[in-house]
Amino acid sequence: GHNILMADPYAIRDRIEKLDVGAVSVQRLWPDRIDIHVDQREAVALWQEHANGGAWRVVDQSGRAFAEADMTRHGDLPHVVGENAAQAAVGLVSAMKGFPGLAERFEVAYRVGDRRWDVKFSGRADVVVLPADENLVSALECVNLQHAQTGLLDLPATRIDARNGCTLAIQPIPGA
Repeated sequence: GHNILMADPYAIRDRIEKLDVGAVSVQRLWPDRIDIHVDQREAVALWQEHANGGAWRVVDQSGRAFAEADMTRHGDLPHVVGENAAQAAVGLVSAMKGFPGLAERFEVAYRVGDRRWDVKFSGRADVVVLPADENLVSALECVNLQHAQTGLLDLPATRIDARNGCTLAIQPIPGA
């Protein structure tokens, strides 16, 4: 019921962005309409940052944490831990999708040095040490292949280091 000349697209956009939605664009369409486009935020991971008291938060495809989210609805999302892990989670989650066998065993990933991941998969191995993000996919290919051939993730190991190409270093559990 208001005059379209009085509508401020920037003010409208600012009001909508306060609703914790994705990117918003607002345009006046002459003679009598305002067009509003909102990009939906997609929950991709649960993030725990030690700085915020250890609380888990849901993060979207851009690494932004939702202001409020129902944790019971998102319990099946991948878990990532550490400072700046929220922003890097998208790369890890999308890389993991290429390896369904690993993705279904994925439990939690710890961000190390803001450049790589230590990942816990279900199985006997405690942690798989992955290389810097730019080599992540090739390391996952090697881990996936070795697991398919030898049951790598089910070996009694405290650490599997996949940072050196397809040469994996395995630290066995003492006495195993």
